Parts: sequence; structure tokens; C-alpha cells
Amino acid sequence: MPHSDWSFYPGNYAQDIRKLDRRNKKWYFEVKNEFKQASITLKWSGLEQVEYYALSLTDLDAHQKIDLYNIAEYTFNLEKGGIRHFKLTAKIKHLDKGRF
Repeated sequence: MPHSDWSFYPGNYAQDIRKLDRRNKKWYFEVKNEFKQASITLKWSGLEQVEYYALSLTDLDAHQKIDLYNIAEYTFNLEKGGIRHFKLTAKIKHLDKGRF
């Protein structure tokens, strides 16, 4: 995940962990291809453990939004030297008082 906007230790990171709270979350990340043209698949599992958020993935270049609970993978083609931009969104679901 690119974080050139950070004052301290800017750069690219493999993960970005945030605390659990009542706010919506957004993560922006890139997939880079430095090899030959390729079909790339992003996969996810274990979302049943994320009960307080509605999760979606947006392919910012293809303008496609995916509900992560309904689809377990996303495949796209990427040319050599290409970069694909994504946004992962976690929107808080309605919660009863006293939870979380």
C-alpha cells in the first residue's frame, strides 16, 4: 500500500493495520506487474470473522465494485510494467448499543 503521504517512514507497505472502532475505513493499494503480461487473481477468505463491517473492493481503473461477501476472488489482466489501483472499503454495519 503506497503511503507517500506519511510524514514519517513514507513508502510502500505490504499491510496497513488499523484499530477496530465505529468509523468506516478505506485502504488504497496497487498491484504492479514487472514481468510479462499476466492474468492476476486477488483472493480472500475468512470474512465470516468480520461481522461488524460490509466489505467491498473497487477496481479504480476498471470502475468495478465487488462485494467481498458474494465473490471470493477477482481476476484481471495486467501488461508488463502495468499498475492497477484498488480501494478496499469497510463500512460499519448497524450495531446494537453496547456492542463494539
